[in-house]
Amino acid sequence: MIREKEKELIVDLLRLLRRYKDYDNPYIRNDGDIVIPLDAYLKKSRQAHSKVAEVFQGIMKDDPTFKKRNSTWVE
Repeated sequence: MIREKEKELIVDLLRLLRRYKDYDNPYIRNDGDIVIPLDAYLKKSRQAHSKVAEVFQGIMKDDPTFKKRNSTWVE
């Protein structure tokens, strides 16, 4: 009975995900969790953008001419 419900749910999710091309097919893990993975290309792209942001953050942090502003800073 549970397996049938899981299959129905996956079919419904597949129908829904046709509208969202950024996701791969859902699957059920052994522990019963349903996983809907983000498209691998988009995931790599997000990671690349994150790494670029981290590099610039490090550059700004190490730059002695960069003034760090915080919420109490007043000019």
